[in-house]
Amino acid sequence: MKRLIRSSTQVIQASHGYVSDPKVMRLLASDLFEFMNTAYRWIGGFKSFSDSVDFADRSLLWYITYDGKMPEDQSKIDLNKVYTVSVYKKKNGLKLVGVGNNRFDNIEDKDERMILKSKARDALVDQIEFAARKGWAEVSGSLESLFKSILSPKQIIDPEFLKTKVKGFEDIEILPDNIHYDRILSSGDRVTKVAYGNIRTT
Repeated sequence: MKRLIRSSTQVIQASHGYVSDPKVMRLLASDLFEFMNTAYRWIGGFKSFSDSVDFADRSLLWYITYDGKMPEDQSKIDLNKVYTVSVYKKKNGLKLVGVGNNRFDNIEDKDERMILKSKARDALVDQIEFAARKGWAEVSGSLESLFKSILSPKQIIDPEFLKTKVKGFEDIEILPDNIHYDRILSSGDRVTKVAYGNIRTT
């Protein structure tokens, strides 16, 4: 699917592709997992999956914004032309579990690199809006700040709804602002989150 991403500064001619074929995902998994690891290097890597095999096996789909026309054979995707990748699992609908931008570290020309990174940031805005319309996400830290700057407060999922209606959220602790909640990860770590989008209860 090819369309325009509009921002306050520019219009990007870009393709959007949904990669969900298990065979294609296995072919791309190693490179795309490294792409996501690079995007999340500031927190020690992409921790939603243990490795590239797990990444391919447990992802439902990857939503990719691409510079120009995306190859019909998705296994031929050129990572140097990828702006942004969103990773989804099937959990209470379509759950966003990671989103990463291309850093374009391989581009030596500083001005060109800055232009490409700016386009990737605009693509990221488009992807977050998509995530809130079609699925949902739990966010914190810098990603929460990004969601907050792009989305409306009306798109926040009421944590009381999560606690009482959504399986797996029964033990969350709702914080006094009635927006954030604490929950315990499988690792045993306690995290503070806020949820955005449209979540399913079945």
